[in-house]
Amino acid sequence: MRVKKGESFLKRYQFILFLLLYGCIFMTAGNRWDLYSEPISHLVLQAKILLGMEEVQAAGPEEEQPEKYVFRAAFGDGKTAEMLGLYLDELEYDETVEADLDNGPLEPGNMDAWFEEALAKGLMDDVPELAETGYVETEDDDPFWVDEPWETAAPTWGAVEETYFDDALFLGDSRVVGLRDYGKMNGHGTFYAEEGLSIYKLLSKKIVSVPGQRAKISVEEALGQTQYAKIYIMVGINELDVGTTERFKEAYQETIERIRELQPNAKIIIQSIMMVSKRRSAKGDFVNNAKIQERNEAIKELADDVNVFYLNVNEAVTDDDGCLNVKYTGDGIHLKAQYVPVWTEYLKTHALIW
Repeated sequence: MRVKKGESFLKRYQFILFLLLYGCIFMTAGNRWDLYSEPISHLVLQAKILLGMEEVQAAGPEEEQPEKYVFRAAFGDGKTAEMLGLYLDELEYDETVEADLDNGPLEPGNMDAWFEEALAKGLMDDVPELAETGYVETEDDDPFWVDEPWETAAPTWGAVEETYFDDALFLGDSRVVGLRDYGKMNGHGTFYAEEGLSIYKLLSKKIVSVPGQRAKISVEEALGQTQYAKIYIMVGINELDVGTTERFKEAYQETIERIRELQPNAKIIIQSIMMVSKRRSAKGDFVNNAKIQERNEAIKELADDVNVFYLNVNEAVTDDDGCLNVKYTGDGIHLKAQYVPVWTEYLKTHALIW
């Protein structure tokens, strides 16, 4: 009787048993058990945390520890990595909050909006401050919701298309005027430039035209109205006979600091003062390559490679002696119109990418 019942059971459920057996073989052969085991282990660990059976500690001095259990998330989109803690006793699981949010699921591209909405809807408490590492440890070998901390990507120099300059601003003197007029930028980029402009008048000089308005406004006023992603500066040739290198550097630094206040999200690129030709340098007056090089070394020190960068455009236009290539210039100072695109191409192949 028992044999018949066993046979009947096997016949009735043989298809299900076959699927289970096949599934076990498939999962084992393909080493796919972790697809289920890891989420389950995380849920078990979280349950222990919520029930007070497992402690989660943020690394760092005791005074920096959050008072409640936390898990870590990171701000993305090129921002400095900031470790954020969420109160787990206010948040049963990530998906619980995501279900009530328009900005879910939590991803690098929507961090700001996600946390702002979660806070606004009261779905999470204020974010406690974690230690600098933001690393969360548990007794488990595979800690709950712990990844390697995100690192802010360092900007690099690379090649770009002309559209890269759509959100770029070029500030400078007559050489930048030449870039605007003959650089074949094809309408890409904004230019606030004028002949004779110096670092001492860069922000205060009223050189910016306003549509529908007769009077021009200063660069400083204009910078307070429109935001840019990249700001290129080239001045210095008109200041060689004014003050010392130290004063020039100081004025340059003050100008950068003010631009940073007006354009907090912009990367500032200091372009080297372009050299003059060997013949022009040898004339014996204040316009000479020794003085230009001295001032280039000074403003190079203003770059922090985080928000302010130095770009040596002389690499593109000088000869083997480090002087402005005589073929590229007519007066020994400015590029001939036909050679200005050499500068443009250098900017396109030495663009700041982050």
